[in-house]
Amino acid sequence: MQSEKTKHYQRADSRALSILATMCGLSDLRSVGLELDEAERVGESVRLHVTWAGVGEGWFRLRRSTRETDENRISISLEGGNLDRPFTFLIRRLTKALSGKYLADVMAPFALLGHQDRAVQEITPINTWGSVDGWHQFLCDHAMERKLFETFRFDGPNTTITHGDLECRFITPRARFNLPRFFNYPDPLGGDTDASESFTDLQDLDVIEGGQDKLEEMVRLEVAKSGDLGPVFVNSTCVPVIIGDDVEMVLAECKAECAQGLYHMSARTVQPIDITIRFLDAALQRAKDAGLVASHPDAIALVGFNEVSGPGNLVDLLTSVGIEVTGSILPDTSEQRMANAVKAGLLVCNPGKHRIPIMNKVFRDLDTQRIFLEPPWGIEATVQWLTAIGEALGRKAEINEKAQKLANEILVKSHQNHVLGFVIEPGQENRLLASDSATGLPVLKMVLSLGFPVKICIWGQDAPAAIDSAQRLGAKLEGTKTTIASFTNEKELDHELAEVRAVFSEFFYDNRLTSRGLAQFSAGDFRMGFSGAIWSIERLQRLTNMPFYNRYSSYLGLANGRGQ
Repeated sequence: MQSEKTKHYQRADSRALSILATMCGLSDLRSVGLELDEAERVGESVRLHVTWAGVGEGWFRLRRSTRETDENRISISLEGGNLDRPFTFLIRRLTKALSGKYLADVMAPFALLGHQDRAVQEITPINTWGSVDGWHQFLCDHAMERKLFETFRFDGPNTTITHGDLECRFITPRARFNLPRFFNYPDPLGGDTDASESFTDLQDLDVIEGGQDKLEEMVRLEVAKSGDLGPVFVNSTCVPVIIGDDVEMVLAECKAECAQGLYHMSARTVQPIDITIRFLDAALQRAKDAGLVASHPDAIALVGFNEVSGPGNLVDLLTSVGIEVTGSILPDTSEQRMANAVKAGLLVCNPGKHRIPIMNKVFRDLDTQRIFLEPPWGIEATVQWLTAIGEALGRKAEINEKAQKLANEILVKSHQNHVLGFVIEPGQENRLLASDSATGLPVLKMVLSLGFPVKICIWGQDAPAAIDSAQRLGAKLEGTKTTIASFTNEKELDHELAEVRAVFSEFFYDNRLTSRGLAQFSAGDFRMGFSGAIWSIERLQRLTNMPFYNRYSSYLGLANGRGQ
């Protein structure tokens, strides 16, 4: 018998994919490079992902039609709502193949999945907040990865329309105003920084009669305002999804009036990044048509680096050693950013287990060389990063000399006074050391390079696993100012943290630390490059020297009343 979790979400295996491809009339299109490579059942709908060599990729959603007499008939839409000619052909192909079939027919292959294929509820602080073991969890990969896609921001001309009621507008992730967060994210989220958008403000009568007319009126108004300047995004909250507004139809009727595309995201959009990629596909093609590709062969463009002003600005850093930068793209995104990026003869990418697949998708049809280098976290790493870029440009010796000169001019105190702490579980050591982790920051390497002594506390309930973690860390950190200890209860953790002044935590306002008189720091307290290293040192020094938490810890007890 299927669990409730399995009923709501299933991913197709190879057998189910083969059945679906045949049913949907897609199997015979393999000869022209089209592949049905993913399929999901999400609630009472099915999502099909196709990859078409030389054309593009996209997610199709199949759900019950709201316009047929028989509600079990199938409605087909392309997520994002921007239908170009090849995908219009696929919509027609799917419609013909599924004519006379019901949604239950499309869902049937998922019933063949075995027990091992069923989705498993992962134990994370997201779905088990306040768990018994929560007191020793200070890292949360799930939260960091969950919000990664919200760091992608449209900073060029664009319009976002929220289609829904007033209440839902203020709880959607794209509400566009500062919200308190449960976690410390490494980069700003799009919803925190973007300007306010237009809003359909559905009322009771709209819920009864439908909100499509109101949406179409607003879309046409916004399209008339934006013209050719930028794309228009429609973000549907739950209400228009529930009442069955056909937003894709509205967008299709207005598409011709918006040169840079109309895109739709909603509560049913499982992967919003696909919409960003579809926009960038179109922007890249326009840049190619304009003859911009590699027009500055000796220059570079940055891909995947968060853009900051002041300390940590990588464009200023690269310019200071004589490297021309045509622009940067991702997470900040716009038509102009794409046009500037493709001018470069070399794309310098910020690696990461989630960023790399996105970058490879965005630039899959671009022949420009891409390099993935360890990012410039710290002074030594910055010298290595600049030198590697210089080597790719055929200027290794020149750039290395300039980078070393800049590094030598920076006076960094080799030893900081205060100890920084990390609390981890066995197996999490790579989160502290790898630049392709959930935050993209090798935080342990960074703080050691800045001169801070470190203490690592490992949860030791599973003694053999804790010992293995300690040995792996010890081997990688030999010769550094690092102490490694283990703990099995809160009293032992208190003892181990006695010499520590601040602890790394991804939980916002961590009262487990403040009640112990400790400050907290997170990935957002670090910046790249030479100037970024100095900024990071000064930031950590201010945190560790601040007496507030130590002085008032007895007033900052936990919910159970425990304080120091």
